[in-house]
Amino acid sequence: MATLVLVMARAIVVSVVTLATVASCAAPNAPGRADQPSPPLATAETATAATKAPALSTPTATPALGVVLGPMLDIASPCNSDRAFVTAGTVVWQGCDLSAAQRRAQIFEYSRKTAQTRLLYEAPGGMTIKGVSEDWIVWFEYGDIRTAHDSTLIALRRSDGTRIVLDDWHDHPKLAQLAEATLDGADVYWTVPRMENGAWHGTLVRRHLPNGDMTVLVQAPVGAVIGYPSASSGVVAFEYSVETGTPKTVVRYLTATGAQHDLGVAASSEPSVGEGFIVFKRSERYEVGELASFALATGAVIALGAGEQPHAEGPFVTWMVTTPRDGGMRLGRPLDNCIVKFPQGAEVTETWPALGVGFFAWAFRDDARPAAEIRRFRVAEIRSVRC
Repeated sequence: MATLVLVMARAIVVSVVTLATVASCAAPNAPGRADQPSPPLATAETATAATKAPALSTPTATPALGVVLGPMLDIASPCNSDRAFVTAGTVVWQGCDLSAAQRRAQIFEYSRKTAQTRLLYEAPGGMTIKGVSEDWIVWFEYGDIRTAHDSTLIALRRSDGTRIVLDDWHDHPKLAQLAEATLDGADVYWTVPRMENGAWHGTLVRRHLPNGDMTVLVQAPVGAVIGYPSASSGVVAFEYSVETGTPKTVVRYLTATGAQHDLGVAASSEPSVGEGFIVFKRSERYEVGELASFALATGAVIALGAGEQPHAEGPFVTWMVTTPRDGGMRLGRPLDNCIVKFPQGAEVTETWPALGVGFFAWAFRDDARPAAEIRRFRVAEIRSVRC
């Protein structure tokens, strides 16, 4: 299959897109909160002081930029309900079987070597996959799809199907739908939100699979909970949310030494850790906002544009703009001030784009196909992103 080259104007400019093929290339839901809008970031001399807002810079305009992708896979993924998870040789996603008397949630794996899809796991009710590595898959499983109050956190070893129950929320269901998790290699991080004497009280914990002990990394004070963890190479970012006060939520992070820091900004949420940076939304979790990147080495903050639920992996980040919904995905290298806008095109993009081991993946609809084949994933290696 030919390599695909996309040449485009910067994401902040409405542009015409040229597509060309060439023979070679250049190198669980929670209720919304009525939070107040975030104030603009102030300018500061440095970003090292947690009480000061780091200076905000915006990528400068360039006449053109482009993404070079390798051969593109087109994978049928009936009933996919979330982003794909890409590893060195596979693509994993959550689906469902609606034909049974009771809805069954499913985990599928596509092998790039054999070009075959297999069912790894299924269970009645619902599930939300939170992380996939070469060896493990971690997800929340729940019978009550509406409230997820009966959630159980499960890890599955991909080589032999061994299942490990990591935690459950049966004894503290009131905030169960706020529990979240992430996976970095064999390290699972998850949040434990509780109501104690009528007040929030949250914890962030870690366990090394398969047999490591559960370790408490962050114990929030009474009146606060931890959420939305993201981890990579020893850096763990998370939301710190308070029951009363403003802002409700700020992003904090732990380094490999265990030291805790914040980003020095006002309201912030939805962090995703990449290689040397943290991408986050500059607003409360359930508000429309602008994304920005925080450089771990310098504290510099770079504005990335409108969006939510960013996904960082290695030097790249991707996201989709939903408000206003322009249908375009973004892909870029935030430390290099380089962001690409993918056009909507003829196909309808669904769910959120994803990254994994140098690959880019997104879900879309192909309404020209039979009903069972309409939902699909595209997956391609990222050869280069240039501005």
